[in-house]
Amino acid sequence: MSTDDYTLKKDDKLVVKYKSSLPQYYGTYTRRSQFYPNMTLRIDGAMESDSGNYLLEIYNNGKFVHRETYCIVVTVPPVYGILYGSVFLYLRKGNHLRSSGVVWKKNGLEVASLKNSEVRLHEAYNGRAELFPDGTLRLDRTEAMDEGTYTLEQTDGMGHRESYRLFLLENSKFDSVDGEEGSSVFLHVQQVRLPSNIHITWKREDNLLATLKDHDYYTFNRTGIVLFPNGTLRLDNAQEPDTGPYSWDILDVEKKHTHHGVVQLFVIYNEQRPPVYGSLGRSVSLSLVNGRGENVYDVKWMKGDISVAQFKTAFPSYNGNYKNRLKIFSNGTMIMDRIQENDSGVYSVDFFYKNGTKHKIVFKLYINDSTPLDKNIHTVCNPDGKIDYFCLVQEGLISEMAVYLMCHLCMVLVFLTISVFVLVCLKNRKTKRMQRRPM
Repeated sequence: MSTDDYTLKKDDKLVVKYKSSLPQYYGTYTRRSQFYPNMTLRIDGAMESDSGNYLLEIYNNGKFVHRETYCIVVTVPPVYGILYGSVFLYLRKGNHLRSSGVVWKKNGLEVASLKNSEVRLHEAYNGRAELFPDGTLRLDRTEAMDEGTYTLEQTDGMGHRESYRLFLLENSKFDSVDGEEGSSVFLHVQQVRLPSNIHITWKREDNLLATLKDHDYYTFNRTGIVLFPNGTLRLDNAQEPDTGPYSWDILDVEKKHTHHGVVQLFVIYNEQRPPVYGSLGRSVSLSLVNGRGENVYDVKWMKGDISVAQFKTAFPSYNGNYKNRLKIFSNGTMIMDRIQENDSGVYSVDFFYKNGTKHKIVFKLYINDSTPLDKNIHTVCNPDGKIDYFCLVQEGLISEMAVYLMCHLCMVLVFLTISVFVLVCLKNRKTKRMQRRPM
């Protein structure tokens, strides 16, 4: 009975030998490959390094019979960031951390590892990287040398891997756009001189979305796309899954790239809160709680287009004249002390989640220019319109209930005073009437 044996090599290095119906694997393919009798090879956790030429040789009873060559190209999802900014690398949506240990590598060299809740960072990343319990890696103050292929390996014995290609761009080549859920959003090509025979492509990661050539455009992989002659891309009925980086390329007649840029789209759920009222010289609390129940990696407060405060990697930071009179907490709540007249306006807070989504909450703050209370009486105005009063004395803090009782006692005293006054008046009128009666 004749039997077929197989040998599979990648770039002259053995991948698998299949002999007498038993496969034998080599190198990194030992734990993540499976070879089937029909000559199919399955590779789990495919990496960019798996790209290359694979040579399959077939033998019958030890004699060479046939040879076939295959070319495999493994594409790595791109991740874009801004030079000297921050960027997240995380498990793709739908994937979960299967073990208590993970290792992040850049071009094969270890960057960070997590084992039994203990985090270790390579010395080049100390002070500017953080590895979270869910496997997310955050890089801060990125440099050009940080570009490359990052691979997440889960140390669960199953060889689970995920890879990303990190690109870092200058601010001039990177744009950010916010769009409301359910609305249309416009992604613009940054100002470059467009050729008359324009050829533009738009991609989401490595997936082609639209192309414009000779004034005709074609769309792919999504409904509700319009591509305008100036290169602007419109996405209709934007939803949270549309969040992410979109890259555009301008090609010349030889299909060579002449210009390239990236637009990071945030599809935001906007929440408008009731107005908040504060008094000059007092404190006001803009209190809120992240309502999504997910891990928040960044909380940023803005007044209009001006950055006010940020809570980032467990450390708050404050800007401008807010530095010495603000306090921001990890749940997003902000307390502003010694309110000034120019503090009135529209404030917004953005919750940034690891997958690039954003939740925005908007407040409108009004400042009352009222006569100040006694210097020892303080107020805190809450978003629900209620006002908390408290008094400061040498012995400590008088409770709000004490103030409440004092106010009611004053009202009772006023009522009693008016009642006594009315009774006296009535008695005087009765006395005068009796004196007028004839004897």
